[in-house]
Amino acid sequence: MTHPDEDKQDAVQQIAAVIDEGLKTVNDLDETYGSRLAGLVSDLASMVQGQADINVVGIGMMTPTRSSNASRQ
Repeated sequence: MTHPDEDKQDAVQQIAAVIDEGLKTVNDLDETYGSRLAGLVSDLASMVQGQADINVVGIGMMTPTRSSNASRQ
C-alpha cells in the first residue's frame, strides 16, 4: 500500500500490517472451522449410515459396537 502523502507512509504500512495479520487470523480460523466441520460431517454420516464393519483378529468381521462389547467380556 502507498499513500500520496509521504508523511503518512509509515501509518499506511502499519495499517497494512494489521490488515495482513487480521487476514491470516481469518484464514487460520477458517481452516480450523473447516477441518472441524468435516469431522462432524463424517461423524454424522456414521450415525446415519452405521459404521463400517471391522476385522477383529481371531473373530472375523463385526460392527465396531459389537467388537467393543466383545472386548469387555
